[in-house]
Amino acid sequence: MKRWSLVACVSALALLLLLPLAAVAKPKPATTVYRNGYVWTVDNRRPRAQAVAVRGAKIVFVGSNKAAKAFIGKKTKVVNLKGRMMMPGLIDSHQHPIEGGASLIGYNLNGVQRTIPELQTVLQGWLDASHDQEPDGWLDVEGYKGALPRGTNLVKADLDALDTERPIAIRNWDHHSIWVNTRGLEVCEIDADTPTPDGGYIEKDAEGNPTGYFADAAMRLVTDQIPAVDPESPEETAQRTVHALNEVGITGVMDAISNWNLDTWAEELKQGRLNIRVACAVMLDQEQAASDPDGMIADLNDLRDKYDVPNRLVVSQGKVILDGVPDFPAQNGWMLEPYLEEDEDGNWVPGTNLGNGAPFWEPTLLKDTVVKMNTAGWPVHIHALGDASVRWSLDCFEAAQEAGASKDLRNGICHLEPIKRSDIWRFGQLNVVACVQPQWHQWDTSSFDAAKDYLGEERMNNIYPIRSFEIAGAPISFGSDWPVDPLMPWYGIERAVTRTAEPWYGYDDMGPLNPWESITLKNAIRHYTLGSAYQIAMDTKVGSITKGKFADMIVLDQNIFKVPIAKVDQTKVAMTIFNGKVVYKK
Repeated sequence: MKRWSLVACVSALALLLLLPLAAVAKPKPATTVYRNGYVWTVDNRRPRAQAVAVRGAKIVFVGSNKAAKAFIGKKTKVVNLKGRMMMPGLIDSHQHPIEGGASLIGYNLNGVQRTIPELQTVLQGWLDASHDQEPDGWLDVEGYKGALPRGTNLVKADLDALDTERPIAIRNWDHHSIWVNTRGLEVCEIDADTPTPDGGYIEKDAEGNPTGYFADAAMRLVTDQIPAVDPESPEETAQRTVHALNEVGITGVMDAISNWNLDTWAEELKQGRLNIRVACAVMLDQEQAASDPDGMIADLNDLRDKYDVPNRLVVSQGKVILDGVPDFPAQNGWMLEPYLEEDEDGNWVPGTNLGNGAPFWEPTLLKDTVVKMNTAGWPVHIHALGDASVRWSLDCFEAAQEAGASKDLRNGICHLEPIKRSDIWRFGQLNVVACVQPQWHQWDTSSFDAAKDYLGEERMNNIYPIRSFEIAGAPISFGSDWPVDPLMPWYGIERAVTRTAEPWYGYDDMGPLNPWESITLKNAIRHYTLGSAYQIAMDTKVGSITKGKFADMIVLDQNIFKVPIAKVDQTKVAMTIFNGKVVYKK
């Protein structure tokens, strides 16, 4: 009797042990199973897979085709990837998305460089096509990125030569400068007596008359006089924006200045049309920071309470613009040593300019503000291009940590042109995100014509680092800065590897810019996915194809690991999946 009791107990125990195995063998069916793919997960625990199973908005399986069969039920949709590459959706860590969507319907040169006669032909064509706007309607053009051949500068006379009586404005690609014709100066009532605003630059000739070139804060003298041309509602612009982002494989963004876009994003989310995750950086007001820092923090907390929807729309950080750009003639990037100038003998020698109008924040106030923000739990994202701006930003973050702020806040510095080698290491030490725009990492009109001679060899050798940030252990994110640049993330990914311009830029014969800063294609993808997710504090939710994360994934028309690196920028997205649903299909 005892023997049979023992047998019964052993049998019951065996059944109990088998039950979990049965449960594992028969998981709940997935909504969709993607199989027969080259799945690049950006997850170091399983870099490669063949199949992915999605249930609702979440990834429930990543692995082999054979194992994925267990997730296929009667109602499961099975997608045969036919060997195509699947990877996480791109996350753009710094752009101006609503403004980018608006730019898609205006006049845009898209950064394509032309000779002055070719540029005049394009402008004249737009003028002729909108002849009904004569004589007072502005021709407002974006996306100018210099002229060919190298060293050619656009001047007011080039615009005055066009057959029109209309005012013309040509906005530089970086949104830090603008050119206008003589009629534009007249409409804006700008002359030799017009004072230069703080943080701005008005170029003047030997007689003191404006040449038609304005930088940073001085641009407002012109742009405030140009009527808005977008007749759409904000929601229509947002819908065009989201479609454009999904089309190139972007499923998440940081809106780098979101103050006036929050209501639009909230409405799109409410209506079920927001097929991207949006982290919002709010521009901080310098006057409020000086007079009422507690009120500034309270206002940010109110915005977070009003708009935050976890993992979809978050008010994530404060934003500061500390300086402009090092490019000539603006040269309002804040530098540790003066810009160089050409003397009478043709030698480049130090001048006196450390940055026209920069820094744009009083340094001590910025440090106090960063400490206040960080110790209250708010990260800060700082626009800094000059080496003095980068160093002071790091000093501010270091002061905040010394005051008790967490190192895990995801503070960041974006754009990052010349940087002192000693400061690169501090990014890793302080855990400050290096927010990089990789499409700039090449010889072009900005780095060659407008920077090379004025910065000198030492600073040029330290311009646009990436590999050095990796060695320093710094967190790195990639962003496009759209519409400052065209929306071409795959071009940026390729530049991070080659650091060489495409032939249509006109500088490809110069080879790579600082080739020692080149990184691997695998790391470039990581920075544009998981690295950017880290910056916006969503790295545990998105950024890799990992079980338990949201199913934000893209399918490409080519395997970028199997084509020549020079063809990566030609990549097209065949399918974009957001929150488990297909939101774009070519």
